[in-house]
Amino acid sequence: MKPVVAIASEFLDAFAQIPRAQQRKVREFTEKFRENPTSSAINYEKINMARDDKVRTVRIGSDYRAVALHPEQGSIYMLLWVDHHDEAMAWARNRQFDINPATGSLQIVNVVEAENVPPRKGKVKGLFAGVSDDELVSLGVPEILLPAVRAVAAAEALASLRKHLPAEAAEALTWLAEGFEPDEVKEAIAAPGKRKEIDTTDFAKALDHPDSRRRFVKVNSQHDLNAILNAPLEKWRIFLHPT
Repeated sequence: MKPVVAIASEFLDAFAQIPRAQQRKVREFTEKFRENPTSSAINYEKINMARDDKVRTVRIGSDYRAVALHPEQGSIYMLLWVDHHDEAMAWARNRQFDINPATGSLQIVNVVEAENVPPRKGKVKGLFAGVSDDELVSLGVPEILLPAVRAVAAAEALASLRKHLPAEAAEALTWLAEGFEPDEVKEAIAAPGKRKEIDTTDFAKALDHPDSRRRFVKVNSQHDLNAILNAPLEKWRIFLHPT
């Protein structure tokens, strides 16, 4: 089976910040990665103390590394981030990459930053106390972030947490905070109404989920890759809202 290669939205954010002289090396590596992510010339290295053991780094020149994801099952290879060596390592260590068990979308979660959002104090009621864990997960909230969401007591704390949430979860929580019921929110954001059995190891299927396509794009040809790298800041051309 031919490997499936995908690029994350965050990779383009990082690529856009790299000096032009270094972007050329990143382009060359990305082209080789698209052609054959299983090449012996690509040295996948594990990351010590990483939250997610599916994550690896790969060397680009002497100073830069790309962060890649290769699940144990299937032939899926994803480029997630690119940066200086230490910064790339730090970015990868703090994140987890999982398939939401209720929605089926592939999500990127900055666990450390989300956990650092100031919690509610004392006996203050949580902003989402009336919403069950199952309902929150069905609206796109990653299970690992349920404690952080439960700690939110006010709109200000939600604003701080939003930037660390998958887009669909951030949208759903904003609707809930405005007083909408979970069923109304599901209808508004086109979330699945009935929970289906989700294979949380099937990354190939997860990549095709509408919410995953907010964050990942498959690269099927050199033409696709050139178009993506030539316009990293015009992401609206590549990553679309599911509605």
